[in-house]
Amino acid sequence: MNLAKTYKNNEYHNLTHALHVTISVSHLISMTSFNLSPMDKLVLIIAAIAHDAEHPGNNNEYQRENDTELYKANPVSTLESNSAEIVKKLSKDYLFLYRSDQSSSSKTENDDNLNLRRTFGSHVHTLILSTDISMGDVAGTRLKSALKTPPPHDKVDVMAYLLRMADIACVFQPSYGVYCQWARNLMIESAVKELGEFVMRQKGFLKGYVRGELMIGYQSGIFEDKVLLNCLDDNIERLERKTVEEAIDDLLRSEI
Repeated sequence: MNLAKTYKNNEYHNLTHALHVTISVSHLISMTSFNLSPMDKLVLIIAAIAHDAEHPGNNNEYQRENDTELYKANPVSTLESNSAEIVKKLSKDYLFLYRSDQSSSSKTENDDNLNLRRTFGSHVHTLILSTDISMGDVAGTRLKSALKTPPPHDKVDVMAYLLRMADIACVFQPSYGVYCQWARNLMIESAVKELGEFVMRQKGFLKGYVRGELMIGYQSGIFEDKVLLNCLDDNIERLERKTVEEAIDDLLRSEI
């Protein structure tokens, strides 16, 4: 199975988004002061590129309301769980990375590699599930509580945080135009009719959820400087200076 081919031709949740998140998580890895091992970084990269595999272009609420087959299979974090299952199906393609030396028959070595594969798979699965923003009241609260405690932080919590940030990275890149392009695509995919209401929700999303999530990273010491926060504040300021009509026009004229 080819992972790229599992992505559908959605306006927002498509292969371009997956690549954007992967590049963003790579950048965040380079910015974090948290010590991640090469294995941790590999887990993050794979989770990033696979986190929306087979995304149908709607959301978990739609899946629940329509009692879809995906929802019946995974009532909690339906779309994220499905993407995690795709990675499991692809496991045969990447397990060669952890096969023991074929010339060695050491049972201990084989057991070590088996444990490594299990840990690898478990962490990828956990990270993909962490991208379910609708679970913010549960997973997000737990993550926030974990990161607000004194160091050392659990590395899986930190990795989940980095992936969640990468998943919404378009809003805090140093380009208002990039944000507008992604917001436009989300607007189209969601079949938004009330454009003014969408713009107002986006303003609240940036100033509330995204800014609050980013602050966790700085307060917990995951990031040592405020580059990302400054970029986000700049985009918020640009959006705030616009009237609703001007902001709508910016979105409609943007195109990736």
